[in-house]
Amino acid sequence: MEDWASKLDMQYTIRWVHNTDPSLVVAVQKLVNISGMAYLCPISYLNIHEEYGPWIAFRAVVIFDDNMALSEPNPLSHPDKSSLKPMEQATQLALANIKDWRSWVNVRDACNIGKVHRYSQSQILYHYTKDKSVLQQLK
Repeated sequence: MEDWASKLDMQYTIRWVHNTDPSLVVAVQKLVNISGMAYLCPISYLNIHEEYGPWIAFRAVVIFDDNMALSEPNPLSHPDKSSLKPMEQATQLALANIKDWRSWVNVRDACNIGKVHRYSQSQILYHYTKDKSVLQQLK
């Protein structure tokens, strides 16, 4: 990210979403919605991209120090309303089983969009459990 941004002829700041320092925290899901990149589902709090569905992840935000005029925010609407009810039901089950990571995967699976982009089983296992042995198995 630094390599890419440093080639631009303007000042910038990078905010990594994993940084929990209160002075650096970015509400990335809201930012993604306002930017028009992906809808923020108020039920699951997942961003849903029109092609990739909920199978996307955001790692950083690059903030440019520029004086250009900004347009009004234009949040997206949900790209497929038929998945709202299944996602709501899956979210309620996940909240009831908050420690079961599989129930949170079910929330993503309940969305009708982007199923072809679903993370691999190894990706899901690592991202939801942080089990580093999964990475060892991939070598």
